[in-house]
Amino acid sequence: MGVLAILTAAIFVLGNLGKLSGTARHINEEPAWSPDGSQIAFTSDRGGNDDIYVMNSNGTNIRQLTSNPFAALFLNSGNAADFAPAWSPNGKQIAFVSGRNNSSITYVDTDIFIMDANGQNVTEWKGSRPYAADKYPEWSPDGCCIIFTSSPITASGETGVSNIYLGSKNPGSEADITNLTLVDAMDSDPSWSPDGTRVAFSSYKDDNWHIYVMNKDGSGMVQITFGQGSEAEISPEWSPDGAHIVYTGVLGTRADIYSINVDGSQMVKLTNGPANSYLAAWSPDSRRIAFVSNLEGVENISVMNADGSNVVQLTK
Repeated sequence: MGVLAILTAAIFVLGNLGKLSGTARHINEEPAWSPDGSQIAFTSDRGGNDDIYVMNSNGTNIRQLTSNPFAALFLNSGNAADFAPAWSPNGKQIAFVSGRNNSSITYVDTDIFIMDANGQNVTEWKGSRPYAADKYPEWSPDGCCIIFTSSPITASGETGVSNIYLGSKNPGSEADITNLTLVDAMDSDPSWSPDGTRVAFSSYKDDNWHIYVMNKDGSGMVQITFGQGSEAEISPEWSPDGAHIVYTGVLGTRADIYSINVDGSQMVKLTNGPANSYLAAWSPDSRRIAFVSNLEGVENISVMNADGSNVVQLTK
């Protein structure tokens, strides 16, 4: 990921870190807890290509779930990456992002795929948009829908405009996909409230990234962070108990994990170690938070208590 270089680019900062090199950089990132709390899915390049792995929640028994069929052909383009895992509410499936449908090494079209939790039966989600970079899927709490970020692309890459979209688990066509944010800007990183009525997301407005909350139909958009202790605020994650949202706050070349009440009150900085910390994910009981830390330039996954105490590194 090279956090020091990417922290100035906010959304594509911490959402897309480390996707462009084929050499093993020992990244372990994008943790996602299973609904029962027993496992954590994550992205790693330990095999030479970014793929989806899963481990027990204590860091043991790491297993590789995906193996992009075009890894050898597209190794240095980023098109062969599998990343951004997201568990279904029943724990039986995992959605993820992949460029495996690319027909050209210069055409970076990422789509959303769904597989069984053991890595079998990989299929492209029918809601993936053509000629677009679809990323960061998250299942609705009732499992009926998938919310995601999508950015139009051209032969030269992404256009710099992204919106939040919503589609059913089994859409019939692209017409069944709804654009929720409908602005010529950058909106990304959607996260459902546990009751499925609202969505937190990060948005680039007024020359900076902040966290917003909206209703599930895109109405009632409210900004809840305003740069309290950080210049950019991205990658929100709603706690399963509904009380808090954690996010990554970026100040200069420094990234840390923050927690805030869902109404924007009582912001608390949770990390303050020697490394950058980012991409936080709640455990199902809201008692622990998994996150990425880049101590000495190596990205690893750690867990901490919800108050920032008792940090334990899981990957090495």
